[in-house]
Amino acid sequence: MRNAPPAEISVLLTDDAALRELNRQFRGLDEATDVLTFPGSGFGILGDIAISVDSAQRQADARGATRDEELQFLAIHGALHLLGMDDEADADRDEMVQEMNRIAIALGLPRDDSWASLPHDRGDH
Repeated sequence: MRNAPPAEISVLLTDDAALRELNRQFRGLDEATDVLTFPGSGFGILGDIAISVDSAQRQADARGATRDEELQFLAIHGALHLLGMDDEADADRDEMVQEMNRIAIALGLPRDDSWASLPHDRGDH
């Protein structure tokens, strides 16, 4: 990811309810999540990232981080997804967390080798 060309990304900071609705609408999953990505059209537009501030706060509390640090980690995570990285398999997740940490350190954030999304509300009302 070190040689990715400059590109535009839009970031939406919202709440769990909005992320749940976006997740239901675009992925068919009726559950909240921390971050969603939507690839762009190319031509300098990498895509859109939607982040739940509610989830970011819960994850920050669990990690002992600030909400702003967690929002930045989620933005980095989303951008890496837009650049084609995946975190479904353990090896891919480890690679993604390494890259997240490389970027985080460059931005002055603390390293977090155990960063992970927390489980979310699955829609059981």
